[in-house]
Amino acid sequence: MLRIWDSVETWEKKMGSNGYFTFLEGHLGAKIPRDEELKYAVLTS
Repeated sequence: MLRIWDSVETWEKKMGSNGYFTFLEGHLGAKIPRDEELKYAVLTS
């Protein structure tokens, strides 16, 4: 978990508040079929 948190902090510093998700989309987005939809989400404070 700490490694994920460090990664989130790093990408937010580099690319702004949505930086981590932009990073993930760039690396994982191509592997997820376009017809898939988001089925789960996690609420954070």
